[in-house]
Amino acid sequence: MTKSLNILIIEDSEDDAVLLLRELKKGGYEPLSERVETPDSMKAALEKGRWDIIISDYILPGFGGLAALDLLKQSGQDLPFIIVSGNIGEDIAVAAMKAGAHDYIIKGNLKRLVPAVERELRDAEVRRSRRRAEDNILQLNRLYSVLSKVNEAIVRVREPKELYEKICRIIVEEGAFRLAWVGLLEPVSREVRVAASFGESDYLEGIRIVAADVPEGRGPTGRAVSEDHYIVYTDFENDPRLQLWRDSARAHGLRSLAAFPLHTGGQVIGALTIYSDKPGFFNDEEVSLLLSLSEDISFALDSIETEKKRSTAEDALHDLTEELRNLTVHLQEVREAERTSIARDIHDELGQIITALRMDLVWIKNTCKDDKALFSKSTAMLALVDSTIQSIQNIIASLRPGILDVLGIYAAIEWQAEELKKMTGISCDLMLPSEEVPISETISTNIFRIVQELFTNITRYAKATIVSLSLNRIDDNLVLSVSDNGVGIRPHDISNPTSFGIIGIRERVFAMGGDIKIAGSPGSGTSISITVPLQEAG
Repeated sequence: MTKSLNILIIEDSEDDAVLLLRELKKGGYEPLSERVETPDSMKAALEKGRWDIIISDYILPGFGGLAALDLLKQSGQDLPFIIVSGNIGEDIAVAAMKAGAHDYIIKGNLKRLVPAVERELRDAEVRRSRRRAEDNILQLNRLYSVLSKVNEAIVRVREPKELYEKICRIIVEEGAFRLAWVGLLEPVSREVRVAASFGESDYLEGIRIVAADVPEGRGPTGRAVSEDHYIVYTDFENDPRLQLWRDSARAHGLRSLAAFPLHTGGQVIGALTIYSDKPGFFNDEEVSLLLSLSEDISFALDSIETEKKRSTAEDALHDLTEELRNLTVHLQEVREAERTSIARDIHDELGQIITALRMDLVWIKNTCKDDKALFSKSTAMLALVDSTIQSIQNIIASLRPGILDVLGIYAAIEWQAEELKKMTGISCDLMLPSEEVPISETISTNIFRIVQELFTNITRYAKATIVSLSLNRIDDNLVLSVSDNGVGIRPHDISNPTSFGIIGIRERVFAMGGDIKIAGSPGSGTSISITVPLQEAG
């Protein structure tokens, strides 16, 4: 059974492009292709946005593989990029891979093409799935923050108008939405009038909304009130039902929206309407969380129902949080396995090739001592190979330090501290146990990654000159303490939903069933204490 494949070919030779397509057809693909050979034609092709993979020659008149790779990066698309060219040399091929190419194939050896395409298509789908999951996690984190802060407001605020205003502000500021407003139903006229709003509130000026079957009542807010059901429109620009409000929405950057009815005493009293600047934004999970939000508001207006329903919403939120945490743990495990696999492949494949090359160069250098030109050239090439070997070792170490697997967490931390000193000049005072403490592989990996992230944050933000790190066993717990003499973390950065480094550390700690404490003040440095049980969390 043939598999369809949309392929963009960057090639000035039509014959070579035909050979590529023929090889893909032999491999079971039915390629739909377009051949381009200039930057402008490639940009136009990328704007179509329908490609599965890009195959590029390395050198074209006035163009080339690296330039094409830059254009792909500028487009923001994540597509497999394979270079198929003549014998361009190992150094150029390595440079292309470092620049972002996924593979390179010699034109005279196209039998590698189909396996490479299949592998890169699989890897691209894994990356897309990971990005979707990460984007979903980020937005869900924002919504969790919205739910948390709205519930805090519900507990503290008892005056409806003030509550509405706080809720609208929280939704926009914490949830990164464009506009949020609460409209209340006027029973006699059936008009829905603005009670509170935040964000692009100018959009609401002059707009008349009626909870009835009239043009002004066929939008999301009017329908949510009249039908007593949440309404979602994912494309403001192209949905004919929104034509009445389209021009104003476009001017205010509103692209999709959802409206949720509000109740008190079992009766609809109005609606909460939320707008995003992205089309197709509201998916099932987000609608589910926002629906819980609207219910919380309704329950706050009806005190008896509030207490009853809030418990259910909190249980659901807890389950969703656990699912999100489990997903985060899974992604970390997958990422660690990928790092280990890539490091191993680089060591086994590329490392062997470079080592063999070095041996040959040593032989040439020793054999041709009387030929000054050859001796000088081989000496320079040997130095370049040694530099390449060091670069490969650095790459492998950054992916998965072998010392962690061979000598354990304490040696790995010592190595990381030496790297910190070497790269930044920051001294690190270490206090490690004199005797080995049995630690599982999972805990060792997580502790090491936490130390790496902490050192990265210190390097980027702390402006510190000294770091102190201790790792000790206290009863049945492993306690990691790290402090610096830098500028000190600001209190609001500790809980900032965009402080992804801290979020990642917290998730690793919580996944191990541990606890984390962060303290700091301007000019007094930052200290972090992490306690995890030596018995892994189940």
